[in-house]
Amino acid sequence: MAINIPDYDDQLKLATEIRNLLYKKMMLDIEIKAEESNVTRTMTTEEKYYSNGKVPSMNYIENTFQYTGFTGELLAKRQELAEVISSLEEARTKFEIYKMQLDLYRTESANQRLTS
Repeated sequence: MAINIPDYDDQLKLATEIRNLLYKKMMLDIEIKAEESNVTRTMTTEEKYYSNGKVPSMNYIENTFQYTGFTGELLAKRQELAEVISSLEEARTKFEIYKMQLDLYRTESANQRLTS
């Protein structure tokens, strides 16, 4: 039984892809957190968001504008983050498959040496 092993260059490219996707995910996380912070700051300091003269509760802020942003701008970033996470998981899974293929190859090679 011949086991195809992944090309070393393909593994390095995949490792770089994982790194780039992870970086993009982290940057999107930062952008989203910064915008969430901006929404909270704005809603707790501008009286137009007050209800009966009171600052809105954090629960209200988190479940309304903090999730979407004031004009829906956070929804696009959250969608982009979901796409990046999906691609990252796909790349990580592929990398794990490469590792399993190498393990199988090592096992088969060792077994062939023992039977020769």
